[in-house]
Amino acid sequence: MRIRRFAKVLAAFLAGVMLVHLLYACSPRSQAAEKTKLTITTVNNGDMVVMQGLSRKKEYIQLVAKENGWVAVPPGTRTSTYQNPNYQKAAPFAEIVLGAIQSADVTRPSAQPTPYKGVHV
Repeated sequence: MRIRRFAKVLAAFLAGVMLVHLLYACSPRSQAAEKTKLTITTVNNGDMVVMQGLSRKKEYIQLVAKENGWVAVPPGTRTSTYQNPNYQKAAPFAEIVLGAIQSADVTRPSAQPTPYKGVHV
């Protein structure tokens, strides 16, 4: 029961994060000189490590889809999700999100220079 509740919260959080990024990227102000700082932090505790492992499993994706509908499946966890006709029908934003993930420049993960390379979802 706790895993299902946590799965719902995690799915909503990830969808919200992706939506914020998508809306900002599509906004006319995204290229403006005005700077916006977005900081997202996570707690790297045992429960979070377990959920990260679960969220990438096909069985977890199927469970979320069954319990909450395909639109609630966490974005960016499995490439096969984007090829699923049920997900494509329920999540009209899927093609845009997949395109954003595939076009991410891992050598420049931020608008400003960083001492690291790569992205984390």
